[in-house]
Amino acid sequence: MFSLASIALVKAMKIIVEDFCKWTGQRVNFSKSQIMFGKVVRHPLRKKITKVFGFNMVKEMKYLGVNISLRRPKVADFQELLSNVMDRLNAWCKKSLSLGGKLILIESSLLSMPNFLITHSLVPKRVLHELEKLCRNFIWHKNDGTKGMHSVAWEEICKPSCLVGLGLHSPLLRLGSLRSKLALNFLQKPDSLFHRTMKCMYGGDIMCEAQKNGNSSAWRILLHGGRLLKNAVRWRIGKGDRISVLNDTWLLDKCINRWPTYVNCEFLEGVYVQQLLMSNGEWNSVVLQLAFHPDLIILISKISIENKEEDRVELLNWCSGKIVSALVYEHLVFIAVLMRRSGSSIGY
Repeated sequence: MFSLASIALVKAMKIIVEDFCKWTGQRVNFSKSQIMFGKVVRHPLRKKITKVFGFNMVKEMKYLGVNISLRRPKVADFQELLSNVMDRLNAWCKKSLSLGGKLILIESSLLSMPNFLITHSLVPKRVLHELEKLCRNFIWHKNDGTKGMHSVAWEEICKPSCLVGLGLHSPLLRLGSLRSKLALNFLQKPDSLFHRTMKCMYGGDIMCEAQKNGNSSAWRILLHGGRLLKNAVRWRIGKGDRISVLNDTWLLDKCINRWPTYVNCEFLEGVYVQQLLMSNGEWNSVVLQLAFHPDLIILISKISIENKEEDRVELLNWCSGKIVSALVYEHLVFIAVLMRRSGSSIGY
């Protein structure tokens, strides 16, 4: 539970919990219950609230395996994950495994172990680099434990088979693709308590909003996922008040500012789709003729509008049967390959 640090609110919450216990016959386990305070809560108030609840006061806690803390995550916080990986590797090294067998074990077991953690917490990249290092060594080291030559670069191994790779999923690339699933869920459920709470605190535009100092970990994770989600979704037009004409994808599979010489960019700068519509929800042909090439106007006119509904996002390749994280990962791999060929650095 989350609440403002107030004695009155705490007493009200305690009454609610006690009533729930009476109705259900359940009891609060005080030995497992903990309470954590923000930095601005003074020590005397902390002691009073702790006394009312009877819980242990802690500086950090674990919930569903995710560390909840007010400080920045450190590598030491994820030592348990690396230790579990090492334990599995030590058990596998005692067996005589072929290269194919090692790859199957890595993909099905090792690389899937951190998925939940990296989706829901800000994992330092050093942890993911260390995980990749352990996987590389397991592939190329000999069965007797001696070092072997790394015949193929890790980046080549992580390419999909269609690009002459072995199809392993890099944790660094998977990081953003897994978070994009959270971002899509956030956008598709505007009436949820989580969405309404985060929107009041930070706003709801997770696909364009820039990260700022002081943002919570949850909001940073959503922004990271939203930034990458933008490459896998497009907007279904309702009222049109949330869709930027130039910067959002709402026509075919790319945003308007990537279409060559077909639009009047100066006229459309800062314009939303709502401004291209008439009051009855139909396209305003006069405005369209001022801004777009005739060929684009034909395409735009074919888009159906749900003018009484809110704008919502949908997957670009929904008919492929792939989930959003798979679509985003494919896009990231494609971009990574292009960046390496051009010699540019890659950002995740």
